[in-house]
Amino acid sequence: MRIYIYSGGEKLVGRSGVGQAIRHQRECLRRAEIGTTSRWTKDAAAVHVNTILPDSVLAALGAKLRRRKVVWYGHSTMEDFRSSFKGSNVLAPLFKRWITFCYGLGDVVLTPTEYSRRLLEGYGLKKPVYSISNGVDTEFFKPDPAARSALRTRYGLGEEAKVVVSVGHMIARKGLPEFLELARRMAGEAPVDFPRETALGALGLYVSDESISSFQPMNINFGIITPLDHRVKGKRNKNQEISARSLAIIDQLRERIL
Repeated sequence: MRIYIYSGGEKLVGRSGVGQAIRHQRECLRRAEIGTTSRWTKDAAAVHVNTILPDSVLAALGAKLRRRKVVWYGHSTMEDFRSSFKGSNVLAPLFKRWITFCYGLGDVVLTPTEYSRRLLEGYGLKKPVYSISNGVDTEFFKPDPAARSALRTRYGLGEEAKVVVSVGHMIARKGLPEFLELARRMAGEAPVDFPRETALGALGLYVSDESISSFQPMNINFGIITPLDHRVKGKRNKNQEISARSLAIIDQLRERIL
């Protein structure tokens, strides 16, 4: 028995997390002594699909014509697609419909986290969805004293300094704010406290306030931010002043942190 790992679109995603996941799948199957192939063979029992391009759909349909199983890896969600580029929020609902169609062609859907599993199940998928980590290449990331010393020398860090290294994309939707906060806490710094006068602080307080008896899920809006201590004529002018106050607070936090 062999597993057909569909490689269509791999050149496009080769340097991304999806490309790394494909390489991990090949390696995991090799260690389990299960052969892989890059095309249909007589002994290929199933196809693994990682991308959501139109040719991936054809690969899944080809498997069904051959009465073979389809394992589709759910790397993408609508929530992750949002705010990824200009106009992505407008396209997000269409993207959700497309990936739901794609994943629905799988006999089983595998996704990296419990969070993404819950999201995909919420899309109404009829096929079973399981969360399995993409894994980490422990051979590649094994401790290297020479590399550790070189890193500290390059950035002027002492031997006793605590260093937190991220191997992900340095963008907000990939957890950059949480990464920075973790680094601060590991270094013994006080956590960053966004007050209710800022949008982030106001929303955080709103979703965690146990006294709210009728919770209404919402995006950030001016209604939950602490009002001004003086009257301003006109809603637009008032919101501009609230925004200016929030930005001034954020600038103060930035100065303190950096």
